[in-house]
Amino acid sequence: MNFRLSIIAASLALTYAGTSMAANERQLFNVAPDAKMTAPVGLTTTLAKQQGLSKDHALKVASVNPGQDGNKIVRTVQTFKGVRVWGSGAVAVVDSKDQLLSTTTGKPMKAAPLLSAAPVSGKAKFDAINAQARVRSTTPKISADAAIAKALGNTTADLVTLEAPTTELIIFPISVSRLTAEGALKNEASWNAVDFETVVTDYKLAYLVKTNVTVGGKLEIWNSIVDANTGDIIKRISGIHD
Repeated sequence: MNFRLSIIAASLALTYAGTSMAANERQLFNVAPDAKMTAPVGLTTTLAKQQGLSKDHALKVASVNPGQDGNKIVRTVQTFKGVRVWGSGAVAVVDSKDQLLSTTTGKPMKAAPLLSAAPVSGKAKFDAINAQARVRSTTPKISADAAIAKALGNTTADLVTLEAPTTELIIFPISVSRLTAEGALKNEASWNAVDFETVVTDYKLAYLVKTNVTVGGKLEIWNSIVDANTGDIIKRISGIHD
């Protein structure tokens, strides 16, 4: 089953009248999370029910930021059997009385889809059974230390570790970019960004390995996605701008 990110964004854009999501989202990135702020009791349960998540899926509060007019912006991440799903979650805006105003995806252009508990009709059909079948177990076959070794590769004599590597077990979406149905009808010379879509084709149990080292005096900060079953490097993401 292929998942369309444009459909995901649409299904989560439950914006209520009177709320300026654009202003609140700007503040989400400009204002640091407030450790003293808390999310409303039961908010993640409410959001999970909105998305039809099964008992194996949940939403977990990641941060709470101050918004406009006393509102709070609650960022959540999705988990599958307690393991975080990379890039998937929702952002909720609640008022000063902890009443839910709106929900949307945190990063709609990059977020992986929420794994729905029950498929719905039409283009918004998200087949959680397929997704769960791809991740049959959340128990890794390789250790965290082995994942770190894979991320560092062939250690050289001039490698200096600046910070101890860290690992997190995650569910990582495998995605591809492809032409939309509309784009396929166009001449290649007229293709532009809107003619392509990102499609999630698979999920992998993986380690997110963060390393901060110098090699030959050159700073290298990497977030490596290591397959937790095979040890293969799925992706390496520069952490210089984290």
